[in-house]
Amino acid sequence: MRRGSMTMRQVARFLVLCVALLTVLAEDASSEPWTVYFPPRYGWGCDRVDSAAPAPRLLRPSNGIGRPLLMPPWADSFTVMLGRHEGREVTTSVSLGMYTVEADSCWSKALQFDQVRQFCESSIALMDTTGRCRASFFGARNAAWSPDGTRLAYMVVKTPRVKAGDAYTVYREINEGVGVFTPSTGELKVIPAPTDVLSWADNGSLALETRGWRYGLDVLSGHTGGMPTKADPTVMLGWPSPDLRYSHRPGTLRVWSLKDSLCVNCANDPTAEGLEKDLTNQIETLVGGHPVAVAKGSFWVQGKGHDHDLCVGVRWGGSSTTVPPTCEVFVIDVYRKVVLTRVPGTLIGPAMGGTMALVIRDGKPVFLSI
Repeated sequence: MRRGSMTMRQVARFLVLCVALLTVLAEDASSEPWTVYFPPRYGWGCDRVDSAAPAPRLLRPSNGIGRPLLMPPWADSFTVMLGRHEGREVTTSVSLGMYTVEADSCWSKALQFDQVRQFCESSIALMDTTGRCRASFFGARNAAWSPDGTRLAYMVVKTPRVKAGDAYTVYREINEGVGVFTPSTGELKVIPAPTDVLSWADNGSLALETRGWRYGLDVLSGHTGGMPTKADPTVMLGWPSPDLRYSHRPGTLRVWSLKDSLCVNCANDPTAEGLEKDLTNQIETLVGGHPVAVAKGSFWVQGKGHDHDLCVGVRWGGSSTTVPPTCEVFVIDVYRKVVLTRVPGTLIGPAMGGTMALVIRDGKPVFLSI
């Protein structure tokens, strides 16, 4: 053996140390918060990320503005470049290391006289963090992960197209039901439950609303159950809080109570809200007025002790070239009617299953602990 060369035992020991080091690094990386987002080049708020490519990015605190990921192969690049798919159209499952992207899938049909017409339908791609497309759902909108991140639900939609000769008439998109996909088993259920909005009530049931009527759907049995609703229902198009006490319409400050107050003869009690009572004025008072815009990525905070905490992003001013806009992020306890957190920044949306918020400050993404 030549002097300076390593013995087999030394080589084996070196490899063991390398594996141990890589394991530690992997554990450190996996312990970091992460999310997938579109850099807000056309964002609604005050800050933009310098990013030329209209592609989602895998973001951790240690990797700047994030690592670019691939779009699904069928995604129409034109609608993506318009910035349509920023914000809540990207949803993540922390437990599975997967995310969804909503985009248009388009195709062309040749007509008479060398005319070509393009048709598109809203679709959802299920991707992993390597950029691999695991599944595609065509004719789908509004993907939402269950609280434990093991099931994916979405609205099944259809755009009727009628051909008469060489002319096509395209009608308004209609909702046909709900799809529920379990990535670990590959099981897909399509349930004919009409809805205008979709969210999870818990890990096994969905909260749905159609024409103001709210009801629950058991994703295992397919059974439905009604929720308390007035005879003349209120159209909320909202997502319920974790305790199912309130409903919030994303992109607005609209909040309603979903339950009757248990308080009797106590009109001055702030908890005496009443079924379907509009609480928007109280929320506006808490944030300090009526903002110019509200983040589409506003969400209900998840986790222990956050039964009815609402995270909203707002923009003030900016109506003229001389007055720059200002943006803030609020966390509000809707039941107690108090502001828990108020910080500057542009809210992008939830991170880590709704336990953190992704905020843009001075052109840089920041994970906000709630």
